[in-house]
Amino acid sequence: MKKSDEGLNFITAFADVFGTKKLANEREKAERRAGKTKEQRAKQPAPKVPKSYRLSRHTLALLEAISTETRGTMTDVIERAVAELAEKLNVKVAK
Repeated sequence: MKKSDEGLNFITAFADVFGTKKLANEREKAERRAGKTKEQRAKQPAPKVPKSYRLSRHTLALLEAISTETRGTMTDVIERAVAELAEKLNVKVAK
């Protein structure tokens, strides 16, 4: 299906006003950062990287039980467990 000339003109007419989607997202981020104080920006946690793992039913049940018991999230439990295991094994990486 081919876009009509009228549709393309409409898109190009507003491209100058709004810019590309990437530029709009960057502008939004900059505006959010500008609205925060220096202290608020300093308190921001480091960004987390989304990862997917396959778990056995037993491991998932343990993870859910521990997160319920500690009133935390599964992510909190995993981070704490990895940190404690790294400390026990004396593994160090740069932050």
